[in-house]
Amino acid sequence: MSLPITRISRLTAMLLGGLLAAQVHAALPSGYSFAALGSLDPSSTSGHSVAYGINVLGQVVGQANGNVLDPQAASRNLAVAWSADGVIRSLGAAGGSDSAATDINDRGQIVGTVVPDFSAPGVSAVVWQSATSEAVVLARRPDSLTSEATAINNAGVIVGSQAGASFPKQMTVWDANNLSAQTTLGVGALTGVSHTGVIVGNSIVPGGSSDWQAYVNANGVDVSPKLASAAVVNGVNDHGQIIGQATNGVSLGLGNFPFMAKDGVVTQLGTLGGEFTSPNAINNLGQVVGVSRRAGSGARYAALWDGAQIIDLNTYLDPSLAAEGWLLQEAYDINDSGVIVGEASKSVEFNGGTVFITRAFVLTPVPEASTVIMMSLGILVIAAVRMRAVAKA
Repeated sequence: MSLPITRISRLTAMLLGGLLAAQVHAALPSGYSFAALGSLDPSSTSGHSVAYGINVLGQVVGQANGNVLDPQAASRNLAVAWSADGVIRSLGAAGGSDSAATDINDRGQIVGTVVPDFSAPGVSAVVWQSATSEAVVLARRPDSLTSEATAINNAGVIVGSQAGASFPKQMTVWDANNLSAQTTLGVGALTGVSHTGVIVGNSIVPGGSSDWQAYVNANGVDVSPKLASAAVVNGVNDHGQIIGQATNGVSLGLGNFPFMAKDGVVTQLGTLGGEFTSPNAINNLGQVVGVSRRAGSGARYAALWDGAQIIDLNTYLDPSLAAEGWLLQEAYDINDSGVIVGEASKSVEFNGGTVFITRAFVLTPVPEASTVIMMSLGILVIAAVRMRAVAKA
């Protein structure tokens, strides 16, 4: 049996589309384009800002202030959101003094924390239903003094922690679609939640060691892996791959190490040779971003792991940017397009001396030439199929 020409063309387009996706997802980019995101002082290039989260649409959230060269102008740190084209918007502080936005889902819902008042103790977990809405404080126990929201998935599940004078820090789950709901899961703090509902964090076993233990909850069932005698978990993707650092991996014979784990199999991630390395986020391609130090240096370097190999993201900076004094210090998040956000620093001359400013950054991958060719072929085939359909009509 033969297939009609139109159907063959459509199948070809589908196959090319699949091949294109495989090309985009499999290969490391040939480079990255760098963009420094603005602060809340549009008249100055020296304000502080940092980016903590990015969604699939390229919307970024974090924290920013005014001009660091004027202490009074820099006295407030506020939660901010940047649109995909880099336009900054203050999210406010819900009537408080300071705030920070820590994560954004693909629906544009944002979570973070606010400081109620300079004189008040603790912070409060909040949610913004969009970048244009007011912050709403999430429910917590009456005797709770502090609460923090760290992550949100596309279903509106929010994770974090709360604590009070009469009880230790509790792993807490909220619902962005039911703001009066809250669930506590024991002593500890939650750090991530996948779009498939897997919740991760760090717990302390009652009556056991005071060391943090990895906590993994898959749809209500505790499936925490035995990673090491002490481990800190920082994130999870939709495939159940979790990342973190083991602070005492003697039981595995690996010492202190950053890791990726899935189904009980632990993979040690590389370091830049220094005493501290932290993987902060993982996307659905298994790419991990974070921070690492070099031997003999106290400086932080933004890092990317593709597999177990570690890459100093500063090696992708254009030499002219490095000559200007830019240093990518830490990467906090990466989306499924491979776009990375984090914190960079730059030295600035001021009053005869040098000061360092920090700015949020975005690194956008530049595709390999073969990927560009495949994209062009795919677009041409799809366009031909559509033109054929129009001609027939």
